Amino acid sequence: MKTPTLIKCVERDLAAGHSAVVQLVSTGEALMERRLADIPTEEWGDVSVDVTPMEIAASYLAHSFPTQLFEEYTDSGGNLASRPVLRDGQPVQCREAVERRDRLIEHLASLDPVPSALDQIVQHFGADRVAEVTGRSRRIVAKVDGTGDRRLAVESRAGSANLAETQAFQDDEKRVLVFSDAALSRGDAAGHEAIALVRELVTRVRVLPTCRGEAVGLEIAGDLAKLLKLNEKGPIGMAKLVAGVGFEPTTFRL
Repeated sequence: MKTPTLIKCVERDLAAGHSAVVQLVSTGEALMERRLADIPTEEWGDVSVDVTPMEIAASYLAHSFPTQLFEEYTDSGGNLASRPVLRDGQPVQCREAVERRDRLIEHLASLDPVPSALDQIVQHFGADRVAEVTGRSRRIVAKVDGTGDRRLAVESRAGSANLAETQAFQDDEKRVLVFSDAALSRGDAAGHEAIALVRELVTRVRVLPTCRGEAVGLEIAGDLAKLLKLNEKGPIGMAKLVAGVGFEPTTFRL
């Protein structure tokens, strides 16, 4: 639910001449790699990968959806209660509940694959507009062939990609920066240096209270405010943070 809202906010900011910085807690790389392991490499040029926990949800429905039949009865105190129906000592299944469960599982299986938040951002704006500073060694990007058809393909990322992406954002060649501390998990100097460059952009981030239902206000001090073009005349600018539906505690680790 959050990513489409985030994408709309980024589109508005870009249209207004601003840049956008997005920090992710997870890139979804581990789940993506598990899904790719089930797909032959020769098919990686045109893939459809679902990184949602669909299998877990389907398994939960299959084994935990309430299908046992209950009946009402009156106890010795005259109170109306319910109890499971047994036949030869075995629980009886409610046909209507079983049909509802099966329809729900079928509907779940028919849903379109949902990419991770990071992939949605990169695929929506394009790899040529998004600077990705993460720990991923592979990603799924949108490609357009000569006939204009759009497909999703697996693309490898070099170990030095984070530095190049950070520099592209600083040079205003790419106006959307998406980063994650997972870049540090790669254990390479490039990942550490890229994150350090991002963190050096910020001197202070202060959360400002706003009216209920509005986005959370942020006061950003440092070179990041200049990069985001929040305030052309000084180092301090104002921004807004979208943190889901309603209030959600947010931790900043810039």
